[in-house]
Amino acid sequence: MIKPHTGVRVYRDNFRVWSYGEEGNDWLGLDPRRVNAPRKCLSNNQVVGIINISHKNNPGLVDKTDREGLILTEEFEDFKSLVLSALNELEIERRKDKTEVDRLRERKKGKKLDSTLDAINELKVTLRNDGLQEKYDKYVTEIERAYVFEVKNVHEPLITSAGLGIAFQMPAHEIQIQLKGLKEILNNLEETMANLGLSGRITEGLSAARKIISILDDVSDGALELSRRKMITFSLESAIRFAEKIKKVEMSRASVKLIYNVKESISVKGYQNYFITCVLNLIDNAIWWLQKIDGERTIKFTIKRDDLGNPIVIASDNGPGIDETDIPYLGEAYFTRKLHGTGLGLFIVKRAMTVNRGKVEFGFHGDDPDFMSGANVVLTFESGGRQM
Repeated sequence: MIKPHTGVRVYRDNFRVWSYGEEGNDWLGLDPRRVNAPRKCLSNNQVVGIINISHKNNPGLVDKTDREGLILTEEFEDFKSLVLSALNELEIERRKDKTEVDRLRERKKGKKLDSTLDAINELKVTLRNDGLQEKYDKYVTEIERAYVFEVKNVHEPLITSAGLGIAFQMPAHEIQIQLKGLKEILNNLEETMANLGLSGRITEGLSAARKIISILDDVSDGALELSRRKMITFSLESAIRFAEKIKKVEMSRASVKLIYNVKESISVKGYQNYFITCVLNLIDNAIWWLQKIDGERTIKFTIKRDDLGNPIVIASDNGPGIDETDIPYLGEAYFTRKLHGTGLGLFIVKRAMTVNRGKVEFGFHGDDPDFMSGANVVLTFESGGRQM
C-alpha cells in the first residue's frame, strides 16, 4: 500500500503539481544522496511527503507549458534547497533513533567478527562451565556489544580516511620538492629583471607568485606533518598556530578572524599530528557555521588548566551554537546537521583525543568565563602537561 505513494508530492492551491512524487520520479535527487551517505540519508522510496504551496506567495514557481512540473528557474532551485533542508532535519532526528535501536540490537545479538569475539565467546563458555555465567553474563555481553559497535562505527570510516591520507602523502612530498625549485627560479628571475632595469610591474607579479607558493608550501607542509605518527612533547599553542597556517586562506575567504587566549603556555606529550587534526576539524566546523551569521565572525582558542590541573583547549566561536539535544550524538559517525556533511569531523576529533589520552566535551555560554556565544568545544588532556 505504501510503495506507490513514496516520494515527495507537491500541491499548489490544493491542486497536484504533476509528476512530483510519482513512482520513480526522484526530483529531489534523494537516491544519489543516499548512495554517497547511506547511513545518513533517506532514499526516495523511504519518504512519503507532501508540500503545500500557493501561487500568490510563490510567483517565481511557474508551471511548464505542458503542465509537467515547474520551470527550472533560480526560484525552483531555492525551493528544492528548502525541501532538502527540511528533510535533513528529519534525517538527523531519525539518526538519533537509529543509534539507540542499533545499540539495543547489538546488546541482544553480537556478530562474530574476529579473534577478539572468539576470545569473548571462549570466556562465555568458561563462565558457563564454572557455573559463573549468571553472575558475569551481563558484563561480558556489554563488552561484546561495545566492541561490535566500535568496529562497525569506528574502524570502517577510519579505514576510508586513512586511504585518503596515504593517497595524499606522496604528492605532498613531491609538491614540496617542486616548490623549492620554483622558489629558486623566481629568485633568479627577479635578480635578472633587476639587473636589466625591468623591475616595477614584473616585481609585483613575482610577489603575487611568491604569495601563492607560500600558501601551497604551508598546505603541503601541513599534509606531511599530519602523516607523522610519533609521540613527542609539543606546545599546544604552536600546534594550533600550525593548523591556522593551513586554514588561513579559507578563513580569509569567509571573513573569519582567529584569536588566542593563552592563560598559560603548556606542552603535552602525545601525538601532535592527531591534535592538529582535531584543531583543523574544529576550525572547519566553525567556518561553516559562522557563514550563517552576519557581522563579525570569530573563532577563539583558549589554553589553560581545569580545576584538576589538566591542560585544556577551548575552541569557541560566535556562531549559531549547538543544540543541547544533539550533545549525546555529537561525535557519532555520520551524525551531522550540515546538509552535505559526512558527520566524520567530530567523530575524528573524539577518536584523536582518545588516542592522546584525552576527551571531548561541549559547553554553553555562561558555563565558563572563556566560553563564547556560539559553539564551545573543550579538549582535555588527562595525561597532564608541563609549563613552558
